[in-house]
Amino acid sequence: MMNKLNLTRAAVSLIFSILPAFTLGIGPIASVLINMYGCRPVAVGGTCIASLGFFLSRWWVNIWFYYVTIGIIGDEDSLLDIVVANINDATISIYYGSENGEFQSQKLYSTTCSVYYVTVRDMNNDNKPDITLTYTLLNQIAILINNGNQNFNSPITYPVGNDVTAVSIANFNNDSYPDFVTTDYSDNTISFYIDLKNGLFKNKKKLCKCWTME
Repeated sequence: MMNKLNLTRAAVSLIFSILPAFTLGIGPIASVLINMYGCRPVAVGGTCIASLGFFLSRWWVNIWFYYVTIGIIGDEDSLLDIVVANINDATISIYYGSENGEFQSQKLYSTTCSVYYVTVRDMNNDNKPDITLTYTLLNQIAILINNGNQNFNSPITYPVGNDVTAVSIANFNNDSYPDFVTTDYSDNTISFYIDLKNGLFKNKKKLCKCWTME
């Protein structure tokens, strides 16, 4: 899109800034409609309107068309969800939020091995929350990229030290992209990865640390 329309990154990013802003901004209106007509009709109507927005976006002619069809009409689900690591089952459970403030039945996702730690963060700057897991038995970190329809791509794994106990995600080098660091319990080290700005990460170094248990 940036090349075809000769746009800056800021102009394209504004599409996905408008989207959550509009989603949250119409919250009071949605509350009034739910009180009048009930949760289900409002949820179905909102889904139809959002689908229409994404469908219309295929006929884009300029960036303003995207601002309206995706940013305003196609606002995505902004509900809070819950992710749980199931150590004994080698799975994670996700409870997706509902418009009525409750959560749907759990949806299970299989993992390669037992997961001891899970955290959620957008890892590739596409404005969708991704899941980062610790595969402690394999000495790996696994990143599941969100494809936007309650499914995730196959995990991308990165080797870390022995007995990884936790992972922390932050922008460590001030480039607007997330990086991550792990605590490696048995090695008495910290593994440090820098984002390559394409959804992948490069190992920078292992740092010695005091012997601690996260």
